[in-house]
Amino acid sequence: NIFTMASDLFPVEAVGSVAGIAGMAGSLGGFLFPWLIGFILDYYKAAGNITTGYHLIFTMCGFTYILVATLIHFLTRNSSQVPLSKIQL
Repeated sequence: NIFTMASDLFPVEAVGSVAGIAGMAGSLGGFLFPWLIGFILDYYKAAGNITTGYHLIFTMCGFTYILVATLIHFLTRNSSQVPLSKIQL
C-alpha cells in the first residue's frame, strides 16, 4: 500500500524518493520491533507473568492495523497530489 500511495499522492519526479524513505522507515521499524518485543517479554518474565507480556504484544499488533488505517485516512483526506515545489529534495 505504501508504494501505491506514493504514486497516487506524489508527482512522478518524487515517487522514487518517497518510496525510498518509506522503505527506510519500514526497515527501521523491522529493526526496532524485535528489540521492543524482547524488552516487554523480559520485563514480564522477570515479574513472573509472561502471559501478560504476550497478551500485551498481540493486542498491540492487532490495534496497529486500526491505528494505521485511521492515520492514513486523516492524512490523505485531500486526495490531490502534493506539488513538487513544496518538496525539498
